Amino acid sequence: MMSAGLRANRLFRRAYSTPSLPEAAKRGSLPIQVALRRSQTGAEDVDQDRARYDLLVARGKFAVAGRSAPSYEEWLERTTRRRRRVRGTRTEKASVDPATQVVGKTIYLPNMIFKLMRNNTSAGQPYNPFEATFRIPPSVTKNDVRSYLSAVYGVNCTYIRTDNYIAPLKRTRVNGVLYQMKRRFGGNTTYKRAVVGLEEPFFYPQAQEDMTAKERGEHMDWLEKMFQATSVKNALKTQYVDMATGQIRKRQDKNRGRILELVMKKRAEKEQSVKKAVKELVSSGSSPFGPGMVHGE
Repeated sequence: MMSAGLRANRLFRRAYSTPSLPEAAKRGSLPIQVALRRSQTGAEDVDQDRARYDLLVARGKFAVAGRSAPSYEEWLERTTRRRRRVRGTRTEKASVDPATQVVGKTIYLPNMIFKLMRNNTSAGQPYNPFEATFRIPPSVTKNDVRSYLSAVYGVNCTYIRTDNYIAPLKRTRVNGVLYQMKRRFGGNTTYKRAVVGLEEPFFYPQAQEDMTAKERGEHMDWLEKMFQATSVKNALKTQYVDMATGQIRKRQDKNRGRILELVMKKRAEKEQSVKKAVKELVSSGSSPFGPGMVHGE
C-alpha cells in the first residue's frame, strides 16, 4: 500500500506541475493493467517514450546496414503518428482519388441509442478531452460503433475499448413467495460501455457539481430563460394530480398489481352501472329481460 506521505507528495506534484492536455490524455487513456503495473513499479513519472527509445537503441533495433539510427525526435514523431492513427479504415484504389471506407457492416438509420456519458475522472486529475464514453446496447460491436460515429457524426476513432456491465439478479415476490430471478430495471440495467479515442478534443458540458455558486446561478438562469425548466417541471407535476381527489396518481401503471387494481375498479364501476340500469327499468314497470319475458322462465 502507498504511504500517506508518498500519496500526498504525488498529489502535490501533480497539482503543482500541470501537464498539457495531450500528455494528460495519453496517461489517462492507458489500459488499466498498464497503469497498475507502472504504479506498482514506481514508473508513473518516468518518461516512457524516452526509456523505450533508449532500450531499442541499446538492443540494436535500429542497426540497419547503410542507415543511421533515427533521432529521438524522429522516432517519437513516427511513433505518435502511428499511435494516433484512425483505426478501422482502409484505402481503396479509385480512378480519380483514393477513397477511405470504414471497415464493418454499413448501418442505415440504426434503431439503437448511443448515450454519451462523462468520462470517469479521478479526483485531482484533469479531464481527458481525447476520450468519449458511451453506453450502448450489449449487441453492438466495435465495428458498429466505429461505423455509426463515422457515418452519422463524422467522428474518427483512434481506438475503442468496451466492457460489459451485468445488472444484478433479484428475486421477484409473487403472493409473498420468492418466485424467480430477474434483472433489475431502471438505473441498474445491463449495458455495454464503450470508451472511444478521439482524433480531435471534445469537452463534455460542465456539470453543475463542478461549477461555483455564481456559475451555477448563471447556468440555472440561462436554462430558465432558454428552456423554461421550472415551468416544464411544474407542468409535469400537474399531469400526475388527480383532479377529483387532488392527490398525485400512482405513476407505476405498468406494475402488475396496479394493472389488476385498475381492472377490478373498472369492473366494479361497470357492475354498478348495470345494477343501476336494471333498477330503473324495474321501477318503470318494464322487464329488463325483454318484452313478454319474466325472470326465471
